[in-house]
Amino acid sequence: MQADSRIERASIFGLGVIVRREHILSLADQAIVSATGFSTTFLIAHWSGSTQLGIYALGLSVLLSVVAFQDSLILQPYQIHRFYPGGTPAERAGASLVLSILFSVGSLLLLIIVSLALLVWQATLETIFMSWAIAGILPFALTRDFARRFAFAHLDSGRALLLDLVAAIIQLSALVWLGASGRMSALSACAALGAACALPTALWFYSARAEFAFRARHVRIAFTETWALGKWLLAGRITVQVQGYITYWLAAAIGGAAVTGVYAACMSIIGVANPLMMGLSNIFMPKAVLAWKQDGGPGLWHETIRNTALMAAAMTAFCLVVIFAGEQVMHILYHRIEFAGLGQTLVVLALAMSFGTLGTPSSIALATMKRPRAIIVVTTIEAFLTIALVWILLTKWGLLGAAYGLLVGNAAGALGRWVALYLSLSKVSDPASVMRVLQEFTNGADNSRCTIVRLSANEDAEVFEVNSTGGQLILDTYNTVVVKLIKLETSSTSEIMQAQIDLHNALDGRKFNGWTIFAPRPLYVCKSPPAIIMTAVSGQPIASYASERTSNSDALISEVFRGAARTVATAMEQYWSSGRRHGDLNLGNLLFDLEANTISIIDAGTRADCRICSDVTKFRSSTVCDLAHLLWEVGHDVTDLVKDLVRSQTTRMSNEVFVEALICTIIDRIDDREEKRRLLNDIWICAQQHLDDKLDLPWSVRGLWNISAKQIVKQIAKRRIASILARVGSHANIFAKGSGQSEFRRRRTVQSTMS
Repeated sequence: MQADSRIERASIFGLGVIVRREHILSLADQAIVSATGFSTTFLIAHWSGSTQLGIYALGLSVLLSVVAFQDSLILQPYQIHRFYPGGTPAERAGASLVLSILFSVGSLLLLIIVSLALLVWQATLETIFMSWAIAGILPFALTRDFARRFAFAHLDSGRALLLDLVAAIIQLSALVWLGASGRMSALSACAALGAACALPTALWFYSARAEFAFRARHVRIAFTETWALGKWLLAGRITVQVQGYITYWLAAAIGGAAVTGVYAACMSIIGVANPLMMGLSNIFMPKAVLAWKQDGGPGLWHETIRNTALMAAAMTAFCLVVIFAGEQVMHILYHRIEFAGLGQTLVVLALAMSFGTLGTPSSIALATMKRPRAIIVVTTIEAFLTIALVWILLTKWGLLGAAYGLLVGNAAGALGRWVALYLSLSKVSDPASVMRVLQEFTNGADNSRCTIVRLSANEDAEVFEVNSTGGQLILDTYNTVVVKLIKLETSSTSEIMQAQIDLHNALDGRKFNGWTIFAPRPLYVCKSPPAIIMTAVSGQPIASYASERTSNSDALISEVFRGAARTVATAMEQYWSSGRRHGDLNLGNLLFDLEANTISIIDAGTRADCRICSDVTKFRSSTVCDLAHLLWEVGHDVTDLVKDLVRSQTTRMSNEVFVEALICTIIDRIDDREEKRRLLNDIWICAQQHLDDKLDLPWSVRGLWNISAKQIVKQIAKRRIASILARVGSHANIFAKGSGQSEFRRRRTVQSTMS
């Protein structure tokens, strides 16, 4: 952790020497890992033959797949989340280690079931024994991978290098002894691999035990955060693997085994670059996370450019080697006539790999920003494009055509990732501006030990959390403050400040139904750069609790969340009774802490946030405006069509259930049926005004598509909003003419009335 803390205190530009050293160590580590794998293959083939090597290769493929799944599901999310607020670094590391152990246990149980199934199906003894051997060494292999990825996450490549060096010495020594004594087999080679994973990992864990702390609460939080991101990273990895192996299957289906063998031989030469790519990629992720934490959008963009330039330089050198020596190397390794004359194919495949690697830094940047869905969309399109091109060109021009198809697919995928990064990356995040605001707030006090974490951003503002880590309070009062950087052209700091003051004075510290309401207290207004400093509040949005698991789905529609909705309704009714309105009421501005029974209401809106809510002459009722704004926020989620194709339906349903419970609470407190009906009708009219205003897209070339899509989006949003209000009206029984009407008929009645 010393290296990690040193990096924490350094700026991105002060990491030059460390970065060069880490690159060298990471490349050396990957060289050791690759050389160990190649030597293992050679030793098994030399002393036990191709049959035992084939059995070992099959078992190893299963083992490496499970290790890759752990990397996507647990280790990459840990690297991305480790600078996020919540718990100490040791608690976050401990939670990730617990998740890795649970993953190991689950994978072990699954392999045991598979082994028993193979026994029932009367598979060959070698296959059954190998499945049990892989199950036996799986926990050690997963723990070793956790140890080395943990070291890379903290930019401690030296520790990873030492771990892999010791493992290589143990494994190769054991294999040489097994071969020399005549005991070499696929099973004994697996045993050597298990020992090579177990012994150095045990020593590593003993030496690093102080870096882990175990808290059940943080394990639960880590599981929610890890699964929310890891499932998409896993899906992206599966898509990439499918694209990587599909050419083999297409070559076998179209050209036969001979063409597939020639392609495999070519890829064995191109695959020499894999250690170089993996060695560089090992530290791209932690460096990107550090850049995003310290310098936000600009820092991540510049770091991604630097990583891409480094990758491009390495792959350019590799391509030059292939151009001038590829065909000669092929001739030396493969003597038969079918492997001759493949120089151009090797060059095209090398270029295809190079273009593919140029998209790796942008993929890492998107994952760092928690935009894995963009990666999935791009890689899925890339995979389909590659399959189509390889199929067509392989049929027409043979293996060279397939190589060109792979080149075009990889180039398109790399370009797509960079376009997705450019569109997703906010380039206004600047912690230096936050420090200037903090210096003005504290009258030039020393804030060098403060950490800055970027919480959120949109087109209007960015929000940062500033924590004092050196034991010195911020302005002798606060350990943590929130800095909201405001875009000068969209909002007025004085207007935002007054809205926050009104919200804080009216609601902060009030208790309703056993819940405590908090609202940030504005502390300071900075004119240049325009910003507001506020107190920090706890909690997380509903979406953070939502997942596809049944347990979470039940929790979201349980009485706990309905009680929270009733509490928000009660608090807002008191706020509205004074003539005020929130102005930007949405589920992202409601933060919940279920364990502490607290609700934080943040970010009161201004005219820049919503023209409809700020027009007090058109809609005089604060209740109508804020509830209509809330409904619009829930209903218009379909405007992000790509996100809507892959987003969790549980999240959408939980949002609708919460909003429905909130409006029902307000309706139930009105005695007169006509007044209830009038309130729902006004909310419906105001919600439509929000839709018309927010989805009023300007005319442009790009708008040609958007204008046609706008009507579809509005209709879907209207149906969702009408459905929520219909359920509210059905619950309150305010639209029924007679007591004998069914719920379905009452719902149809209110929907037709609103249309």
